[in-house]
Amino acid sequence: DNLKEINVLERHTRQVTSLAFSPDGKYLASGDQKNELIIWDVTNWSIVEESWCFHTGSIKSVAWSPDSSRVATGSLDQCVFVWSLAERLNRVRIPNAHRGGVNAVSWLDD
Repeated sequence: DNLKEINVLERHTRQVTSLAFSPDGKYLASGDQKNELIIWDVTNWSIVEESWCFHTGSIKSVAWSPDSSRVATGSLDQCVFVWSLAERLNRVRIPNAHRGGVNAVSWLDD
């Protein structure tokens, strides 16, 4: 048993439903039932981004792009969003991505 708790992230006010570390190991993305996505810097556990809350349903899946520059989220609202760390005010919304909600998102390598 080599697992140990290294930190408790207390910013979420609802149940966390999805977590993903960036491929470069610098960030942790966490999505919750309140439709919020939070990006954490794992070196000091500070919040890098917390204003990405455009879903209207619980976030069910979070996935990082292979270069760690973008995050995709899937939600019960049937939408997928793609977020950019470099251009935080820009996002891509893919409506009606899957009837009944999006339970998983993933990236393909280039």
